[in-house]
Amino acid sequence: MGGKLAFIVLAALLSFATCTRLCMVSGVGSVIRVPADYSTIQEAINAALPGSTVVVSPGVYRENLVVDKTLNLTGEDKMTTIIDGGGKGTVVEIRANRVDFQSFTVQNSALSFGDGGVFLNNSNQCSISRNIMIHNVPSGLQLWSSHENIIEGNIVAFSGIILPGWIAGWNIGLSESDNNSIVDNIISDSIVDGLDLWKSNNTTIQFNTIANNLQGLSSWHSYNNKIDHNAFINNGGHLMVSEEQRDNTWDNSSEGSYWDDYVGLDDGTGNRTAGDGVGDTDLPHLGVDNYPLVRPPLPIPIAFEEAFYPVAVEGNSTVSAFRFVQAEKKIAFNVTGPTATTGYCNITIPKSLLRDSPWKIVLNGTDITAKSFIAENETHSSIYFTYNHSISNVQIMGTWVVPEFSPQTMLTTMLILAASMILLKARKKKITSAQAFNDVQHKGQ
Repeated sequence: MGGKLAFIVLAALLSFATCTRLCMVSGVGSVIRVPADYSTIQEAINAALPGSTVVVSPGVYRENLVVDKTLNLTGEDKMTTIIDGGGKGTVVEIRANRVDFQSFTVQNSALSFGDGGVFLNNSNQCSISRNIMIHNVPSGLQLWSSHENIIEGNIVAFSGIILPGWIAGWNIGLSESDNNSIVDNIISDSIVDGLDLWKSNNTTIQFNTIANNLQGLSSWHSYNNKIDHNAFINNGGHLMVSEEQRDNTWDNSSEGSYWDDYVGLDDGTGNRTAGDGVGDTDLPHLGVDNYPLVRPPLPIPIAFEEAFYPVAVEGNSTVSAFRFVQAEKKIAFNVTGPTATTGYCNITIPKSLLRDSPWKIVLNGTDITAKSFIAENETHSSIYFTYNHSISNVQIMGTWVVPEFSPQTMLTTMLILAASMILLKARKKKITSAQAFNDVQHKGQ
């Protein structure tokens, strides 16, 4: 009897262990690890039941994934957990609702029926967060007929494709997709659009840096979108919208976005509040923003050789035309303020981008280094100086600059903006031809 009981207990323990293993690998709410449990991410997705979590260890995974069930798909480190499409089509296609996809680098898609790095295809209530999506064609992230998704905290850059007689693509594109949220992303260096809306309504677009794109934001036949607190920097054109847009808001009735070509004053004109960081003259900016911010609200992510270096600018002036000039080892920008007032500026620069030995600070061609206060630590330099307000050009010159062919290193912090003096009136005359081109692009999809 004792032997039989021992056998039963042993069998029960073995059964429990087997069940535990199966539940951990494929059960609802279980955790599957790659490559510990499965050697590829797609094998883990195929084995998982809806509601499971797939955790992927650092490494390069040369795969083209299809996610067709509700899952949490998480990379352990977005810098080193890389899904590489190998130029073979869409890298990650999501065809299910409530998918959480986070902390990966997604790269090297190819032009195909699908769309680029991450493609939400009729998928709702998904979260795409804290990823790096680079070198994808035609787009870094595309939503088709996908609603109520959250796109947050991503770097999406270097998207688009040039073919004979044709260019196409964008970093983030929405097509017939409503009620989505695009928040706190760096959207940069697309050869076409940074952000493109096509028949997409009720979108929240806030706290994004949209920089160094051929066109910053394009919006066609898209209504009731909320766009504010973004930073538009050094785009070939900041904004292109179709004439029939309705009920889109570009500020929250007190603050709008930062546009690096805005040079108005924060002087209290029109019984508004002077010195609150919101422009009071030359309104609405670009015909849409009645409350443009006069300074970048967060550090400016200077993109160079596929790396991002945050430069913080504080002060009481309107800051415009911010430029990093690698060949001349300098940062340059303009400051503007009400006449007969004193302006000040404090700029903090990563030493991995530009550093001294010694610094030279020039205001309107005059060397003011001796009148500036410079503080240093191991990683950053902070430079403070004052000036009489008018329109002034500032140049911060160092003696060492990031090498032109630096290793690829992507910044982990999502930061913000600044750069050029671009006039929009000429671009608005091009709306008809641009809209026709956009129609052809979308119909071709």
